[in-house]
Parts: sequence; C-alpha cells; structure tokens
Amino acid sequence: MDPQKRETPRLSRRRLLGGSAAALGLAGAGAAVALSAAADDLASPAYQYWRHQEKGALGDLEYLAMCATLAPSPHNTQPWRFHLQGERIVVQADLARHLGEADAGHRMMQVGLGCAIENLEVAAARLGYRCRIDLGEADARFHRDGHCATVTLERGPVEQRPTFDAIFRRQTTRTGFDAGVDVAPALLQRLQQASAGLPGVRLQWLRPTATGDAVGDAVRRAAREYLTDARHRAGMRWFRITRRDWERHGDGIAVFNSDAPALAKRYVELFVDEREVMGPAFRDAEVASVDRLCGATPLWGVVVAAGSSPAQRLMAGRMAERVYLEATAHHHAVQPMCYATETPNGVAALRRLAGVPDGMEPVFLFRLGRSGLVSRSVRRPLREVIA
Repeated sequence: MDPQKRETPRLSRRRLLGGSAAALGLAGAGAAVALSAAADDLASPAYQYWRHQEKGALGDLEYLAMCATLAPSPHNTQPWRFHLQGERIVVQADLARHLGEADAGHRMMQVGLGCAIENLEVAAARLGYRCRIDLGEADARFHRDGHCATVTLERGPVEQRPTFDAIFRRQTTRTGFDAGVDVAPALLQRLQQASAGLPGVRLQWLRPTATGDAVGDAVRRAAREYLTDARHRAGMRWFRITRRDWERHGDGIAVFNSDAPALAKRYVELFVDEREVMGPAFRDAEVASVDRLCGATPLWGVVVAAGSSPAQRLMAGRMAERVYLEATAHHHAVQPMCYATETPNGVAALRRLAGVPDGMEPVFLFRLGRSGLVSRSVRRPLREVIA
C-alpha cells in the first residue's frame, strides 16, 4: 500500500460496523445499498454457484457437492472436502481451514460441516435420490483425519422441496432486524417439525420481553469475554480487506456483505491495512457491533444437542441449516451469534435461560427476524473441494 495512504486517518471498524450513525447511516439505507449491490456481485466467478440452480453439465455427485458448498461456515472458511466414490460421497473436514484458538474445540467447524451435509441431502432429493447418512465414524476419526460422514445415495422419488430453492438464496444476514415485525408463526411451526429425525437435537426459542433481553445481555457479556487478543487475531486472519482479494481467495469474511454504506466499504479498501484489522480498533468494533445487533433482535433460537461429540455437533449443524433454509423460504433472516456457546459463563447463562438439562450442550445460538438482503459471500472453486 502507498505510504502516503497509510498516513491517512483510517476509518476504524468500530465506526464502520459498530453502529455509528456517521459511518453506517440508517440501517435501512445500509440494507438498500447492499441490496442494490447483490445482483452485481453475481457476475464474478466467485459467486457463480449461487446462480447454478440447474445441474447443467455437472455430474450428479459433483452437483450435490456444489450445493453443499453453499452452506454457511465459520468466518466463511468452507472447511470441507468431498470424496466422490460411485454411489457414495464421503464428507471430510479440511482441518487446515480451522479458526485455531477462535474455535479451539472445533464446535463451529463441525456445525458448518453439518450444514453442508444437510444441503447435500436436500439437493439429492431434487435429483431423485434418498440419502443414508452415516456419522458413525465421526467421533473416532474427526480429530485424526477429519472424517465426518459417509452419504450413500439410493434412487427414490424426485422431491420438489421449498428448501431446495432456498439453498441458492440463503445468506448470513449481519444487520439489524425489524423489531416491529414478529416472526411468522408458520415458520416457527415448520422449524419445530424440522427437528424431527435428528436424534439428540432440539430447538428452543427465547424471546426478548418488555422489561429486557436476558439472552442479548448474556451474548454481550460473552463477546467481551471471548474476544481476547489471541482469539481476535486468529479469526481476523480470514478477513479480506479488498474485494479483489476476497474474490481471489474465494473464502473469508469482508465488509462487502455487511450493511455498511458503499462509501465506507470503499474506504476500507483504500485506507485499512492488516495491522489495523488485527488490532484493538477492529476488536472493539466487533463488540460494538454485537451490542447494536443484539438490540435489534425480535427472537433468539438455540440448537441443543445431546453432548459435545463431533457426531452430535454435526447433527446440530444439520438442524442449523434447516433453520437457515426454512427461514429463507419464509423470507426471514438468520445470523449466528455464538459467543455465548464459546465461553463457560455464556454456556451457563444459556443453560439457565433455555432450561438446558445436564448432559446436553447449547451448540448454535442465532438471531431470527426480518431484514433486507445483503450481498452474497464468495465461494471456492469445486476443483479445490472435490477429491
């Protein structure tokens, strides 16, 4: 970067993402900017799979793997590999794409891989396959070689599920949600039904009250506890400063699919460098962003699993993706807010607030509500994830 530009006063991430009116403008204005940018983003090869709803020239298994890659993952690390073996797909974690100290127990990685498995199953039904999903070896092998699941495909009826179309519209929406619009009862009912067939997993709702938001308060405290310097640096290694760099890597997080105004995004590209990304200004801004978003949350949900084994967390990830897809199909937005699942005090607070019994683990905490769209996130080429 040009030395003269580095001397220019930088727009800190606190002002960009922490809720400052000067940096972000009104939430609605930010969402409108992001919405207008979303269609433009799809022209780049880094976004091509979002518009690849038809199989085209891909083989069946290649197409299923492609649909799986559109799942969410921690910091958009996309930590998966798919081994195509005749009528089977072996799903494996790419352990090198780990957040390190920011996800020391691999919980977030395992949830993301569970989301990918769920996408694979939904897409398989569209092609006329039923899936036998075997997680039986995950507990013994995950930390050794990343093994997650063996998915065996069997011919069955073609199913036109609404959640299939949602795979290509799903997004993690890091914006304020409209507190004046309640979550549709039909969506809540559908999500409760969606937890069926996932042994050891259940979904619970926690709603702010007129006197306060105990979950939001717990998340705020947990964010401050979680975001040590070391964890912050580990996570921000996946932050891409320029759009060109983001699209070249095909992974990671960036300001470009936030609700920040276009001018603020351009400022990041021109005047922010890696030293600031790793520094206290960005860390403090993340805390400020948590405070802002917690205050605009009409409904919290938590996915609870029977224990903390890799297989149970993969199962919880499948439930998390069902939340994403059903919410998308019902025109709602989802954002994970998992700080409280990563700290002892946060877990204790969630256990108390959600009535989680001993032996079960809060795995995935999320916000649910109505919001405008944001831009798509980038994706890696299939050749990098298929073996």
